[in-house]
Amino acid sequence: LLTDTRTETEEQLEQELRRTFTLVDTTLFRGYMFCQPSLVQPLFRIPNFCDPAVVNEKLLEHNRYNELVDFFYGKKLHREALTLLRRFGDVGSSSTAATATTTTTTDAAATTTSDDGGDGDGNETTKTKLKVNGHEEIKVEIPEQLRGPRRTVGYLQSLPPEMIDLILEFAEWVLKRDPDLGMEIFLADSENAETLPRSRVVGFLAGIDPELEIRYLEHVVEELRDGTPEFHNRLVELLIQSLREGDERSMGDGGEKGEKGERGDRGEKWRERMG
Repeated sequence: LLTDTRTETEEQLEQELRRTFTLVDTTLFRGYMFCQPSLVQPLFRIPNFCDPAVVNEKLLEHNRYNELVDFFYGKKLHREALTLLRRFGDVGSSSTAATATTTTTTDAAATTTSDDGGDGDGNETTKTKLKVNGHEEIKVEIPEQLRGPRRTVGYLQSLPPEMIDLILEFAEWVLKRDPDLGMEIFLADSENAETLPRSRVVGFLAGIDPELEIRYLEHVVEELRDGTPEFHNRLVELLIQSLREGDERSMGDGGEKGEKGERGDRGEKWRERMG
């Protein structure tokens, strides 16, 4: 009985302290937003008890999108952060247009626009429309740091391997937009990248582009020295296919290299290595 009473008292104390901490940190956040918004970002980089609803509303209201991403990261609201990054980074692409009406927990739905900055040559547009906190859509300037997929790549690289489902989900649009940059998620010289579930990554890349699958398998086999037979066999299978395609292209264009001549070069290298 005494143990139960003490436990209940401790829970009440914890709840009261949490309410107090939330009040203090949220008030501090409001004060920063009022007098010096630049102080908000350092606040989010340390453990805090800011009320997420208040933070979300105020940051969207004042176009502080970088700070909102940092806040989501600190609160482990990774899906919300990555959704916002994709909506800014993928502006102008067909995937953004297809998901423009999707509701997110940030209540910030981006729609594509051909406004200033989009030149039709793959450069990022600089403006989009956001529906902020349920209000009418407004045109906003996309922060430079959030244009394109680079910020998303950095974010995904920071996530632990156990979040592989989320990593693969948000890596897809990056790989389709900038394959070389997107592959840094899986090829980086970091513990997170090297401990990702390799079978999952191989299967995922195979569904996007066999060339990306080859690059990852070569990394796993040659650099990480993974002796898993399935990886070696799959790599050999893909390289044999590449050799055949390379031979067919050579016959078709009079011996000149086609657009994917790199596959043939890679295949020749492995053929020499295997004797």
